[in-house]
Order: sequence, then structure tokens, then C-alpha cells
Amino acid sequence: MPKPAIRLVRFTGRLLLALAAVATPVVVFLVLIALTDGAGSGLAAWFTTLGAGTVLALWRGRHRTRSAARLVPFLPVIVAAALTATVCIPTVPTARRSPPALPFVDAQHWNLATGSRVAVYHYPPANPGPRHPVPFVYLHGGPVRGISVQDHRFLQLLARQGYDVHAYEQAGGGRSDLLPMDQYTISRSVRDLAAFVDRLDKGKVDILGFSGGGVVLTRALADPSVAARLHRAIVAEPGPMDGPTAHITGHKGRASAQSLAPAPNGPRSTHVPRYAVAFGLMRLGLLTPDTGLIGQAEGDNAFTAADLGSDTASAYCARDAYRIPSEDTAQNFSFSPAASLRVQQTVKASPSIAPLLRQSRTPAMLMIAECSSQVRQWATAVLADAPAIQRTQYMPGVGTTCGTASTTTTTEPPPSSPRSSRTSRRPCRTTRPATRSPPSCATTNEDVAARHRQRRAKREAAWALHEVRPRTSSRSGRVPAALSKGRLLGADSLAGVLPFAAARAAMSGAPDTGDGADAALERTLPGSGLDPWTGVVVHALFAFAIGSAGAWAYRRRDAA
Repeated sequence: MPKPAIRLVRFTGRLLLALAAVATPVVVFLVLIALTDGAGSGLAAWFTTLGAGTVLALWRGRHRTRSAARLVPFLPVIVAAALTATVCIPTVPTARRSPPALPFVDAQHWNLATGSRVAVYHYPPANPGPRHPVPFVYLHGGPVRGISVQDHRFLQLLARQGYDVHAYEQAGGGRSDLLPMDQYTISRSVRDLAAFVDRLDKGKVDILGFSGGGVVLTRALADPSVAARLHRAIVAEPGPMDGPTAHITGHKGRASAQSLAPAPNGPRSTHVPRYAVAFGLMRLGLLTPDTGLIGQAEGDNAFTAADLGSDTASAYCARDAYRIPSEDTAQNFSFSPAASLRVQQTVKASPSIAPLLRQSRTPAMLMIAECSSQVRQWATAVLADAPAIQRTQYMPGVGTTCGTASTTTTTEPPPSSPRSSRTSRRPCRTTRPATRSPPSCATTNEDVAARHRQRRAKREAAWALHEVRPRTSSRSGRVPAALSKGRLLGADSLAGVLPFAAARAAMSGAPDTGDGADAALERTLPGSGLDPWTGVVVHALFAFAIGSAGAWAYRRRDAA
């Protein structure tokens, strides 16, 4: 074998040994982080790893006489210590940093009877026409997330339609105060809802619960003491509502834009080793939400809108992949991944609420979108036998948000987009009578697109009931009562159901990603460029190369 090849093989072998020498302490450190639950911001695991590495380096260099040779075993320990130290050092404030005040609405803070201190927003009726006597309450998605700017615009729209709109950010989210981690439970969220309605002191209320808010609303319907406070309820695109449904995996809606839309821009917490390790180990179930590695406030401050990746796009149909607007601002965004995971754990550990829902008598409606990212049976398995569900509303042409994409295009589609070739790239027909002005291409294409949507809505209505219907009962073989008696309508007829539901359906892109945010931690922040482990590996490989080169140089000098 030629000498250059031999040298290359030897160098590669030494490099691999150096990498292994540095990787071993890093792996030991991560194991200790999991075993100690990140005690002391990870310093307990760091000092233990450093001590063990130092003892091993002393043992390896005990027979070496030259001082330089004795230092060689310490190089991997020093490199590993430097890498793992980045996991123990916070890079964002550890105290709660609430979003700044919004310029168009004042946030009040109410102390509820449950002990929660929540941020409350009020949009009084803004139209001179008739006003609706029943107050309207909006439960946003999450859980433990703030209300997005787009949702605030939606609430303003309701106020202009004559509704007295109230909304609050659930405890721990947005501008609401944090709770001790063990108090984040789904039952606490239901009690907070009841306490909020009592504090409002305006009698029964109409409530729209979207995604995570739909879960809270459904469980409120199952509690007679809370349901007595509700006048009407709309459950829109709910997530899993109890333990049995949380373990259901099955049919979802039609393809969403999640895998097609461009990745969002902005800083990501997963690019920082500390938060990549923390959120990654939480996702694997190796760290508890109340971990000592990062505090609740620090995790809330570190998590950014870009960390949600393409979850916002999952709220839109695939045909709208290049028409997705921004739902929130970086300053207003707030999400607590640890608290959200804690609430989800309590949902998974709860018993079935189906028997309690059968006793509910509060009029309710279930809304399901065509391109939903939710499992269909999360909603239908629980609500199928609920007599209070008087209508199942299918929404063709929309995603999880029950709204269409904004007409303001944020990203232009590529020239080869198959969807754009059907409408926007169709030649403009200008052969009209001379007495009429020829329409612009944009107007003609909008008309064509509208006709396509109308025809598609008619086709969707034919198979919609079959798609959203859960499995028939093995005992009776009949369609569940809620879906068989519930009228299934197209999107255009929603205005005849409830005006504020129609407003939510007609919003041009107001994606509270809801359970997209719920599932962000479960899927380790998809679309974030680097997953929690890759960020650590990239930093490690760079340092390993430097450390191994130094170790090789010392070995050559010692051999000479």
C-alpha cells in the first residue's frame, strides 16, 4: 500500500479515536442530565462528568514522563467540558418576559377564583345596528399560548357585527401569569373558564373554542356545573379530549400545506444547544416538564414563532401553500412548551368523558375542516353520542383554522406550480362586445377560481358525511346520532347557522395554529432546520476536529 494511503488510514483512525474520546463524555453528560432531571441547570451532571473525565485522564497519563504527553489525555475532557457547558448556560432571561402591550386593545388582568391571574381583552359592539344580547367568549388554541394578532383581528370583526366579545389568555400563556408546573392540568383550564364566566357576571355566554380551546370547551360541556353557564357552544377542530381518544391514530383531512410551504424565517431555540437538548429530551420523555434544566419562564422566553416550523402551514390546504399569511408578530408571540406538554399529559391520563357528554343539553355545533391536520376521530369518537351536538359543520376548501388563505400573497408560487397553472396563469379572454370594457386578467381569473370553488364545494358535500363519520357501532350498526341528525352543510351556508361562526370561517387567514402548537413539542419542532440533536452534533463535530488535530500533533511530537 502506498505510504500516503497508509498515512491517510492512520490519520483517519486517530481522528475517529479522538472523536470517540470526546463523544463519550458528552453521552455520559446527557445520560446524567436525564437521570438527574437537569438538576441545578445541568451543573450536577456537568461536574460529575468533568470529575469522571479528569480521573480517567490522570489514569491514562500515569506512565508518561514528559509533561506535554501527560496533557494529551486531558484534551478530549477539555473539549467535552466546553461543549457540555453550553447546555448549562442560559442565553435568554430566566425571569418571565411578557409580550408588550398591543396598540389596538388594552389588556386587563383579572384574578380568578381559582387563583389564576389572566389577561383579558374586551371588544364591545362597534356597529350602529342591532346588537346581540348574549356575550361572546373566545377560547384560543394552545394550550398555554397567547392570542395571536390575527385572532385579535377576528375578534374585532365579531365586534363590528354587533357582538360583545370577550377573550382571555389561559394561565401561563401570553400576558397571563405563570402557574406552578404541577397546576397545569386540563381540569384547571375548565375551572378557569367557569371562574371567568362568573367574573364576567353577564349571565350565560356563547363560546367558540378552537383547537386546544375546543378541548377545554368540550370538557366544560361534560361538567354540568360549568355547562350551566353556557348558552351555546361551537367546538371547532378540537384535539384529543381524553385518554382514550388521545391514543387514537386514524384518518385525517385531505393534504395540507405543511410539507409544501416555505419554512418560516427567524431565530430558533433549537439552534442553541441548551434548548435543543432540553426540548429534545422532553420530547423523548426523558425530562419532565418541571425539569431543573430550564425553568418555565426561560423556556417560554426561548421558544420562538419559527420553532413551530411548518405547523402554521398545516392549517391550510395544499393548494394554498404559497398563500399563507403571517399569523403573529415576533413581539406578541408567546408559547410555553413545558406547560403545554404538561396539560397534554393530563389529557392523556384522564378517563373517557363520553358518558358525561351524553347527559349534556347545552346546544352545540362541531366544525370540521376539509384539510384538517387533526385526526377525525378525536372529535367524532367523543361527540358522536352527545345529544347536545345539533349540527356537524363540514368546511370544504379550508384547513384547521376553518378559514381560507389570505388574498395578500406572502410568497410567490414557483412558475411550475400545478395549482397556479389552472387559474392565475390561464390566458385572459378579452373578446367582449365593444360596448363593454374588457376585464383584467385578474378579474377573469378570480371568476374562474370562484366557479371552481363552487363546483368543488358541491362535490365535497357528497362525500363529506362519509369522511367525517366515525365507525358505526358494532351493536347497532347505525350511524351515530349526532352525525346522522346533524345537518351537514357547505361553507357558504354557514352564515345561516351562527353569524360569529361564519365570521371565523370567512376570515382570510387567521391561523391560530392551535394543536399545531400543541404538537410542536411532540414532533420536536418540525421544519426548524436543525432538530434538537443535530444542533449538538454540529457543534460537537467542529470541536472534535480541533481537539483531534491537537491530540494528533502531540502524539507525533511524543513519537519524534
